[in-house]
Amino acid sequence: MLGRSGGIGTALTILAKALGARVIAVTTRPSLLKSLGTDVVIGYDKEELMRVINENTDGGVDAAIDSIGDTLPMALDAVRREAR
Repeated sequence: MLGRSGGIGTALTILAKALGARVIAVTTRPSLLKSLGTDVVIGYDKEELMRVINENTDGGVDAAIDSIGDTLPMALDAVRREAR
């Protein structure tokens, strides 16, 4: 999830965790998202994002949510080929 520290991101994080998802979030406010149960929190660095994705997934994420818009290329790069 990109742009997770706003209202939409907070709600989506809570919903995803309630559904049993493993949440990897990109944000500038890591303490907020950690308090909501986010599994992995990173900053807005594409190289760091891809490193973390590779270390924590089997080929990418199943779903990417971008509530910002200008980070869409990062979100698409994180999604695995077989994702829904």
